[in-house]
Amino acid sequence: MHSWPAPTRIPGKPYRHPRRPPRREPRLPLLVRLACVLALAGIGLASWAFWLSVQEFRDLSALRTEIEDSCQGLVDPDEVLRLNGGMPQHVRGSAYSRGFDTPGPLGLCRVHRTAEPGSLEQEFVLGIASQPTPGSTTRITDRSDREDFRHHFPDDPDVPHTSDGKPSAPRAGSTPPNPLGDGTLGHYDRRSATVYAVCRNPARTTGNVTSVRATARVRDKYPSPDDLASLTRIAHRAARRVADRAHCTPPPGAPPAQLAAPESLFTPVTSTPRTGTCGWYGRFVSARGRGAHPDLVLGAPTGSTPWTEQCQLLVSVREGARISARHALDHPAYRSRLAYIPYEERIRFSPWLVRAETRFGDETAGVFLDGLGIGLRREGAVAPGGAGRKGAGIWWASSVCGGRPALHTLTVPDPYDSVIQDGISPLFRAYVDDVARRHHCTGLKFPGPADFRGSGS
Repeated sequence: MHSWPAPTRIPGKPYRHPRRPPRREPRLPLLVRLACVLALAGIGLASWAFWLSVQEFRDLSALRTEIEDSCQGLVDPDEVLRLNGGMPQHVRGSAYSRGFDTPGPLGLCRVHRTAEPGSLEQEFVLGIASQPTPGSTTRITDRSDREDFRHHFPDDPDVPHTSDGKPSAPRAGSTPPNPLGDGTLGHYDRRSATVYAVCRNPARTTGNVTSVRATARVRDKYPSPDDLASLTRIAHRAARRVADRAHCTPPPGAPPAQLAAPESLFTPVTSTPRTGTCGWYGRFVSARGRGAHPDLVLGAPTGSTPWTEQCQLLVSVREGARISARHALDHPAYRSRLAYIPYEERIRFSPWLVRAETRFGDETAGVFLDGLGIGLRREGAVAPGGAGRKGAGIWWASSVCGGRPALHTLTVPDPYDSVIQDGISPLFRAYVDDVARRHHCTGLKFPGPADFRGSGS
């Protein structure tokens, strides 16, 4: 307690107390108060972060449960959520399924995400199919405009360009399947992976199933190699679980840990290796000359026991313009059809794209060839053991490769089929002979000469 001096009185002056010394606030209490404020703010932020973490955990748990239930336990939800670099936290997902209870023509599980109200983007699709399945079909068409080049040529920034800014190579909308290992397990392409399970004893399965196929697909146009490996693991797990439910033999082995990105850029035939699914075409051109045949190719590695193989042949812009002008001069009847739209514009939506493809085993079941582009399944159905032509631009042959039935198809779009009419038969024959040599095919049935007359009519 302070002791103050006794008051003094000066004659003639009023009584006054002495002045108190100025009070000085200590600094320590101010720092303590500041620390308390900061501590309270930190506690508030930590509580908010904890609440957000709890909400995020609940949302992800609900999303995992939704995917698990919709896909009926066939996929690992965390593996799906890690696709495309991980699903953004502010995005909600939804899924639905159909046909997983028992093996059937098709089972689907789709996972969507919504970035804003009213929008819905398909993020992931799992498809399950089994054979034999009445009514299940695989459609093969000669309508090359269904191959969407508008988004891949020539505005794709990933496509190599020349010094004048023009694209030097177009990118395919869909890539030929690349085998997983030797192909027995399945295959993968630019956006999907497919794994098969062959039922060694169909009589013991549910519905006499001979095989099960699981396909995992992602929305991203160019997924990373890690995503491709994840899709393979997802498809492998789904195929194994469906096979268990159907009392079928599980898929052999484990999926590869790493996958090389499928080639998607067309390359000149002169620089294409003489191996792979398009190796035969380089030998064909060397032996006969290219003429009006395609100058660009896109193939894939080959496996010893694949389920499907494909080789794509494309006419480049420069060659398309040259061939169109020459053919229009030689065939006036086709002049208006060829010159109506310049080929450099046509390649965006209707390229001169030739596909040579072979399906093996159960992949030959339910195939129909839509040469008219109108989907007449009954009229276009084909089966191993025959050969011929469907519509204007699809030819097919059959054989037995390593004890498995095989269907070989060649699709040529209109009006390009009229341009190379005389060269279609030797082109198809060179392809089929190459497949037969590599896969030890016998009993080959090939279209007759009449099937190659009047192409494009």
